[in-house]
Amino acid sequence: MRSAQSTRAFRRCTVEAYVDFPGQPPSFDWEVSNISVGGCRVRGGKAPLPLDEKVRLSLSFPRASLELDLAAVVVWAGERDYGLRFVEFPEGKKLAFAAALYARTRAA
Repeated sequence: MRSAQSTRAFRRCTVEAYVDFPGQPPSFDWEVSNISVGGCRVRGGKAPLPLDEKVRLSLSFPRASLELDLAAVVVWAGERDYGLRFVEFPEGKKLAFAAALYARTRAA
């Protein structure tokens, strides 16, 4: 049996990232996990994200000094968990996004 990871187009990873949804009530309790160039899982928030709808989001990666405003589709929803598939990247930013996700830092 193949694992879910082996059927994914992009390798998922865990990095320090923050998310905000413009147009949603301000919330500091969104948590990003299981992220790849193709999408991510988010948890939390005070207002639900609409299933199968396109949403705007802002992602920031403090260690890479990178902030992105992009669009995603909500592909699944749990009680306070959501799966997002990224559908629009800012022009010329997809490579910087991949570098922020997959670059390894050297041990000190």
